[in-house]
Amino acid sequence: ILHCSDDSVYTGISSQLEPRLADHQEGRFFGYTHTRRPVKLLWNSDHLPIQDAILLEKHIKNCSRKKKLALISEDWAMLHLLAECRNDSHHKNVSLDSARDDGPTTTLQREYYESDCGR
Repeated sequence: ILHCSDDSVYTGISSQLEPRLADHQEGRFFGYTHTRRPVKLLWNSDHLPIQDAILLEKHIKNCSRKKKLALISEDWAMLHLLAECRNDSHHKNVSLDSARDDGPTTTLQREYYESDCGR
């Protein structure tokens, strides 16, 4: 994970970290980091099989900035907290009363209940 000059973070994969970092630093790639130099290495994982490294890269790329920063600082408690689901429909956020069937609530449900199918 690289820190870019615009304060963003970039996640990538390489089997040769030092040459790849130099490539980013010298602008040899016309990708994300090219206009965000200089870059600084913040975190890396060594000696993973290539398939595992690719999966880890994809997972990290899908993480929020906060999760990436928690990983970089090895703040495992924060990572655990950030991993909790916060969707309105998540079981921790829905009371048992919301599971009660109070009859049709939408026009489509009302039409179904009033039809022969719903009886």
